[in-house]
Amino acid sequence: MSRLAPVFALFLAACGGGDLSWSFADVLAVDAGLSNGSVTVHPGISDEVRVSWSGGGVGPRAIRPDVDLVDGVLTVDAMGGMMSGGEVIVEIPHAMPIRGRVERGDLCIEVDEPAHIDACVVAGGLYMAVPEGDYRLALDVGAGDMTVEGVSHRDDASHVIRGCVAAGDLSLYGEPSSDGGSW
Repeated sequence: MSRLAPVFALFLAACGGGDLSWSFADVLAVDAGLSNGSVTVHPGISDEVRVSWSGGGVGPRAIRPDVDLVDGVLTVDAMGGMMSGGEVIVEIPHAMPIRGRVERGDLCIEVDEPAHIDACVVAGGLYMAVPEGDYRLALDVGAGDMTVEGVSHRDDASHVIRGCVAAGDLSLYGEPSSDGGSW
């Protein structure tokens, strides 16, 4: 047992976890990626974009994702490989272009105004909730189920929703506006 103590101590030193958060003003688009776990993008109550991270794993990338704002694009890169994972939550003050990628886990995107969305999951689930109406849709599921309700495809629609899932389910729901009418 005593020979394993140094190995166990080294393993504990390399494993990490933690909760972190960031706030950004002047964000024009969001690009979030995660290796293992869940990414959620949804409307928030602040005038800024807020990012929360709760994660762990092995190595320095497991402890903290790279979060940068360059030319108005907020990038949250938690693609640390198979030995890391966690939960990323992005709260947005208004609709903006959103790109999301999850290798193993779930991706949930909810917007209360029409927006361009580009979302892919390798293995897991993709859930998108948008205002009901017409969009240019490009949806694909390799192995799994697809549910689309409340939205329809129109070639000349002003907003594009692209969603792909290699293995898992894709759900896209159009929801009525809060006043009961259409957007």
